[in-house]
Amino acid sequence: MAPKLAIGDGAMGFWKAVTKLWPETDQQRCWVHKTANVLVKLPKAMQHKVKEALHNIWHAETRKEAYKTFDDCIERFSPKYPSAMDCLTKDKDSMLAFLIILQKTNSTSEPKTRLNPYLLLSDSELQKQKIVRAKNQH
Repeated sequence: MAPKLAIGDGAMGFWKAVTKLWPETDQQRCWVHKTANVLVKLPKAMQHKVKEALHNIWHAETRKEAYKTFDDCIERFSPKYPSAMDCLTKDKDSMLAFLIILQKTNSTSEPKTRLNPYLLLSDSELQKQKIVRAKNQH
């Protein structure tokens, strides 16, 4: 059984392996890596505010709220920090993939509770993912 969601950074080898092993698995970009990539493009004085805005996106209670918060973040910071917001915008769909999984796993169109995306993988699936990661590191 394939995992519902694979989470990783921008390493192309990882995504090729996931696609080959589990073509039906949705792909989620890692928020930790993306946050770091966005923050490095900002002056230190702005990093805290933008980091807080990014956290608000993935802590949103619903898919609709997450997309609105994402768009608000882009609108708020793009005028002064276009390269940082371009970095974020280019992966919007894959940054919010876990929300689609939540919607698929809930009977209503909006999830009522937050769910850690990592919990969507069984232990054996996590082992397979570790193997894929290990192969990509060599």
